[in-house]
Amino acid sequence: MNSVDMVYKSDEGMCIVREVVSDIYSNFTEYEYEGFRIDSEAGETYIMRFGDEQKPPLVMLHGSTSNNAAWFGSLSFFINDFCIYLIDVPGEPGLSEAKRIKLASKIPAAWFLEVLDALKIEKAAFVTMSLGSWFGLNFAVNYPDRVKAMSLITTSGIEPAKVSFILKALFCMMLGKPGQKMLNKAIYYKVPLEMTVEQLRFQEVAAKHFKPLTEAVPIFTDDQLKQINFPLQYFGGDHDVLLNSEATGKRIKEMVPSAEVNILAETGHVILGVFDKIADFLKE
Repeated sequence: MNSVDMVYKSDEGMCIVREVVSDIYSNFTEYEYEGFRIDSEAGETYIMRFGDEQKPPLVMLHGSTSNNAAWFGSLSFFINDFCIYLIDVPGEPGLSEAKRIKLASKIPAAWFLEVLDALKIEKAAFVTMSLGSWFGLNFAVNYPDRVKAMSLITTSGIEPAKVSFILKALFCMMLGKPGQKMLNKAIYYKVPLEMTVEQLRFQEVAAKHFKPLTEAVPIFTDDQLKQINFPLQYFGGDHDVLLNSEATGKRIKEMVPSAEVNILAETGHVILGVFDKIADFLKE
């Protein structure tokens, strides 16, 4: 792959980040999993499968500048009822293709369709986060009959991102470690930053070597959102510095009247403590 096309600042940087991510994955021993890759239009996609393959499939998509490890703390809520598929989104600092998918194109939906077809998943439940929610919704508005139910933990694509945060993030990125701490404080809001040594190491190397998404996330049209014909659940924080959760929730409710919309008080972009509610929603 040509380095110019990559999302890392150098080939060496990519190797460093991937080594840290591989260590995080291999050191996760709470549940056994099978890790494998699938070829697609967007390149190789790395997937971790947990649980009994005879159980209903649950697909989980992480957010920007993240990877499958974002879900490790929530697996216990779903492992007894679902076969779980964690998918490293190409172009993010995981183990999938190190080339970003152009959002304003047909590739995101085509990529995800290829992945589900390769996994022989005809219909699945979804739990998604931030940019991962955009990928999930983008697939859903194109192939609504492939979605059993979807829970969104914040989502891009309903309302534009806050320009104030984009400017702040760019400024923080120039400050190194102090800037990363400022950014964490803004994103996590009141969620305690209880990170492991591995997680801190990942944040450090990703901030140093990875190039975050700069493409504006496409906004779904009313007609697209009205294609949703499955149970939909949304969680947003009233102090989200990235997205306007209240406006997002309002528009979701207008376009999908049956949707369950939850705006959480004193909550930022990072939302924890809702996985029991999500599990109940998906099982119902």
